[in-house]
Amino acid sequence: MAVGLFEARTAGEQFRPVAGLASGDLNQAYNVQDELFSLISQEQAGWKIALTNAGARAAFDVPEPIYARLGKGRMAANAAVLQANQFMHPGIEMELAVRIARPFPPESSPMGDLGDYIDVVAAAYEIIDDRNADYRAIDAASLVADLCWNRGFMLGPSCPFDQLGKVADLECVLEIDGRQVAAASGLAGDNPLEAVIGLSAHLRKRGMRIEAGEWVMTGSLLPPVFCEAGQKFDFRIGTLPSAEMCIV
Repeated sequence: MAVGLFEARTAGEQFRPVAGLASGDLNQAYNVQDELFSLISQEQAGWKIALTNAGARAAFDVPEPIYARLGKGRMAANAAVLQANQFMHPGIEMELAVRIARPFPPESSPMGDLGDYIDVVAAAYEIIDDRNADYRAIDAASLVADLCWNRGFMLGPSCPFDQLGKVADLECVLEIDGRQVAAASGLAGDNPLEAVIGLSAHLRKRGMRIEAGEWVMTGSLLPPVFCEAGQKFDFRIGTLPSAEMCIV
């Protein structure tokens, strides 16, 4: 299954449900994802969290967010230039990225303050490619297996965790070509910091953990945007520095 997904990605084929993968079998889907990631990336940079909105989870009939690995070779710094012709249907998601300072404790140990485990944060973009999927035919297991459509991520300038402030009050603004196209005050989905704790619990069940130095993309704070060549993006979260990116 992983080889088939890798070949479909490489050939630029339309995204389709994975043949032989049971639509509700997320355990098998994560195993396929592990194998696909090993074919794509040599080194892991962190994790992404998807379906952080209750409505999205209902549409996919899953009770909790889903997760995918992030490759270090697909990590870009602020003001990166995205080549539109490298994708079939490129999109970006505006997110809060956090870097893990040290692994979370075992389930049996008290966790303490979340700030003890996160050192820096940044406004960020996740780059996705839905490969012109038919959204009426997508199932959660196939999405998980295909790395939740991740094709990379771009980090704005990082700041100390304590500069973030109260997450529930954050104002997020997206500008395209200098024009504001989306804004939100407060959270549209799950609390992104609580979502990191959920990711840790998920990995613990699989005998894994978020390692020190890894980044976590915590989920969309604004509606995703599918992009075109020639566009310039500016995304702000609260008082954090803007994340900038352009498409050529």
